Amino acid sequence: MSDIPPVPRGAPGLPATPCAREDAAARRRARLRELGYTMLEVMVAVGIVAVIATFAVRAYDRYLDRTKAATAVSDILELSNRIKSFELNNRRLPESLDEIGRGGVADPWGRPYQYFNLEVEKGNGQARQRKNLKPLNTDYDLYSIGPDGQTAVRISDDTALDDVVRGLNGRFTGFARDLDPTASNK
Repeated sequence: MSDIPPVPRGAPGLPATPCAREDAAARRRARLRELGYTMLEVMVAVGIVAVIATFAVRAYDRYLDRTKAATAVSDILELSNRIKSFELNNRRLPESLDEIGRGGVADPWGRPYQYFNLEVEKGNGQARQRKNLKPLNTDYDLYSIGPDGQTAVRISDDTALDDVVRGLNGRFTGFARDLDPTASNK
């Protein structure tokens, strides 16, 4: 016959029969499936991560808003102290924040703080009002127009509710909506 020796069945690296080759390939595919994830499992995991990320982003945005509001309150209190010091030294209120060296100071939303001396004619036209049309302050108004960048003379108007204001001649500093909690016109 032939001089080539026959390949023994079950030799290393060679399956014994074609059927055994198919079985080995099927076992490899099964092992790979066990190690990996199905598309459905990946989609569910991505969906869960997306929901968690949405909640985390919203919570972080609320945290940033509270932090910015607290910074605005702190800034207004600091400006009020400087104004009071100026008034004690000069026996009058400053005409602008420039006179106390704080002109152009920006609030946490990047807009300048608003100051109106109500003891002079120029400021009287800008006097802020509470919901009952009473003046917010009788000496001066000092406020941030808040995150929306809009304001109104009446702090009960919807556009002014997010303003951070000094009110009641310094006895209140915070969001306009918190000074008169039922202020919304809605």
